[in-house]
Amino acid sequence: MATAVSERRTSRRMIPATVVVGVAIAAILVTGAVVAAHEVGEGDASAVTAADVSHAGISQTYAIHSPQLRTAVGWVDGLASGRILSSDVTGRLRVRDPRMAGAVLAAWSDLNPNSSPAKLLAAVGWVEGLASGRLLSSDVTGRLRVQDPKMAATVMAAWSDLNPTTG
Repeated sequence: MATAVSERRTSRRMIPATVVVGVAIAAILVTGAVVAAHEVGEGDASAVTAADVSHAGISQTYAIHSPQLRTAVGWVDGLASGRILSSDVTGRLRVRDPRMAGAVLAAWSDLNPNSSPAKLLAAVGWVEGLASGRLLSSDVTGRLRVQDPKMAATVMAAWSDLNPTTG
């Protein structure tokens, strides 16, 4: 009888120890898989999109702190998403800020010919990334040009219209 009680106590102690060892092994395997996936993804230029970068919480060291630029990009985003119409730019914005209206319309004419709404929104995402400082021009001329040369040219043309200091 004493042996049966002793065996039950030992088996009860063994279960938690077994669970702890199992959890530790699982954690090691998951960590190894994450590290391996990260190392594989580093060399793949197409692995990161503008949307991924725009939500990554990257430092705002290179952010362009211009309220006018942010406003202009907001108007372009509104055109792309259908929240505003070109007539809003030519009417309301042109009355308030004719120079900004011209820049917005020029950028919109660069972006608008994209073949699909998805490509248009992707291009606007790249422009927004440039304006916020989450992306650099070299991201567009390097990474995006490898993925989609036409979109890279479109994004840089729109960016040049909105931010003439980039030359």
